[in-house]
Amino acid sequence: MLGSVREIEHPGKLALTFDLSEYPAAWREFVCQELSQADAALVNEHRLDLTFTEQENGTHLDLRIHFPNAAVRDAFLRCGIEDGWKEGFDSLAALLSQS
Repeated sequence: MLGSVREIEHPGKLALTFDLSEYPAAWREFVCQELSQADAALVNEHRLDLTFTEQENGTHLDLRIHFPNAAVRDAFLRCGIEDGWKEGFDSLAALLSQS
């Protein structure tokens, strides 16, 4: 996965752009199977906004993914993007609890 940092705002905001153009063709076919050609051309890039807010019991992370339109968003949802992010955050929590 490729990406770029678009904005860093102190103390707790990051804006990133993910570039999925180098993902395997099989992944692209799976995501794009129900999309029009025009929408399929939009799956390569999306933006993430992350906001970190300190709280009494730790840090709250608000993650917002911005897709170019609802069709592309729905294609990612059908492919399990929520479960993938949840798995990643669960792994991060496990690592952080060890330190």
